[in-house]
Amino acid sequence: MFSNRITLAYFLIFIAYVVLIFTSLMIGEMNFSLSEIFKAFFTNEDETLSIIVMDSRLPRILMAILIGMLLASSGSVTQTVFANPIADPYIIGIASAATFGAVMAYMLEVPDYYFGIFGFVCCCVFSLGIFKISKRASIATLLIIGI
Repeated sequence: MFSNRITLAYFLIFIAYVVLIFTSLMIGEMNFSLSEIFKAFFTNEDETLSIIVMDSRLPRILMAILIGMLLASSGSVTQTVFANPIADPYIIGIASAATFGAVMAYMLEVPDYYFGIFGFVCCCVFSLGIFKISKRASIATLLIIGI
């Protein structure tokens, strides 16, 4: 019985997720109906509609989903490393390292799309360094290093 409730909850969350995705596709500067959204997916009759839905709205929705997944996974990894359910990536300076990379890209005057790449690389390098240090240091030392 308990399993059926969990399955039902997951199913309802999935349905709500799909409804929100289609609502996000329909609402914007130009509002579209559900039939127009399906038309954009399966036919190319209206080029403007297809460009707005497929080239603008859908990639933003997919990026929001991927970023949410990445934030959730980074939070769970940090909570696992620290064995603390309220730990987050800010606690050991991972987010600060990403900000440092983005600012460094800005100072080097590289194109805008490199900001995220620089931030990601700095975040990864810093994280590897922190986790390398964590093998020899205590959790308290790791927190101080991150701050």
